[in-house]
Amino acid sequence: MADGYTIIRICPHDSLTDGHYEPGRQVRGSITAMKQLRKAVGEDVEIIFECHTRLSPARAVELCNGIAEYRPVFVEDPIRADSPESFRMLRVHTNVPFGTGEKFGGPWDYKALIEEDLIDYIRTDEIICGGITSMRKTAAYGETHYMEMVPHGLPSAVGMMAAFHADLAIPNLYAQENGLFGKTGPHLTIDAEYRDGFVTVGDSPGLGVTLDEGKCEPYSAFEHPHWRREDGTVQDW
Repeated sequence: MADGYTIIRICPHDSLTDGHYEPGRQVRGSITAMKQLRKAVGEDVEIIFECHTRLSPARAVELCNGIAEYRPVFVEDPIRADSPESFRMLRVHTNVPFGTGEKFGGPWDYKALIEEDLIDYIRTDEIICGGITSMRKTAAYGETHYMEMVPHGLPSAVGMMAAFHADLAIPNLYAQENGLFGKTGPHLTIDAEYRDGFVTVGDSPGLGVTLDEGKCEPYSAFEHPHWRREDGTVQDW
């Protein structure tokens, strides 16, 4: 908030205290965390509640109903995004808005979710979805159903700059997840500025990125944690 952000994206169940992920325990703790956060930040800061597709539909209903009074902008990925049929059940049993899409490819992956109005916000990942053109097609598809875009933050600074340029050409953009500012190194110069919750891009050619190859370091890939439940069941991260 001190840096000017007016939208916060959280996932209170993103770490384990006992080495296991037990959905019921995580849901109850997350409801408490959301209550405390709303009290701390006040009424004007918007909160996006991320679930990382870790919950079953029944547990997702429990979580959504438990945090509804604290007014999340939307609940992100409450269940696996490749099961639009299950989103129908969530719509029946909950009143919170939903957002998903960071694992999807082109616009066709959203077909059931958009056509049946099963979500409210689209979380397109510009790298996975096929780039600027495909992202804009998905945005236009969602716009016909009054859905707004909240594109996924990318681990690539070049990808983030491409996302910013696409964002500025999308009329139904709500917000862009920050995966760039504060994370660039000496090898990269970008023509973009963050100030008080907003981003502006300059008029440099292309995406506004200048790369100094002499300052680049070897790339180290990141692998997500491998989680299990107490009974040994594999748990999606």
